[in-house]
Amino acid sequence: MVEVSALTNHELRDNLIQLGFQPGPIIESTRRVYEMKYLQMIGEANSSDSGDNDLASAQPARLTSPVKRNNVPKPTPEPAAAPSSSTSESEQRQLTPAEKNAKWKVRVAAVLALAIIMYFYFGSGPN
Repeated sequence: MVEVSALTNHELRDNLIQLGFQPGPIIESTRRVYEMKYLQMIGEANSSDSGDNDLASAQPARLTSPVKRNNVPKPTPEPAAAPSSSTSESEQRQLTPAEKNAKWKVRVAAVLALAIIMYFYFGSGPN
């Protein structure tokens, strides 16, 4: 029996491709899935070669060693911001009348530009 845990990621990928399975990227978090798939496919290939249709032979073999996982530290929560609203600091202060007027003009200009673009894109109707 093949030592699946001793195979490199590249070797495991090549073996899966030879058995007719197209694996995705084999990385630490996906390796165990592909090891199990490889063992399953080897078991199917062996059972079809020997003509044995026993249910026990269809079960994948157990891995010889567990997959080692790195201890990834949990992210630390960031301190809560003073204001709980979703507005940014620049929007929290009061706008002056001149700033409000300028903001209004920008919005009107954007709507007009969009209307003109839509007019030329969609046209004035069927001709």
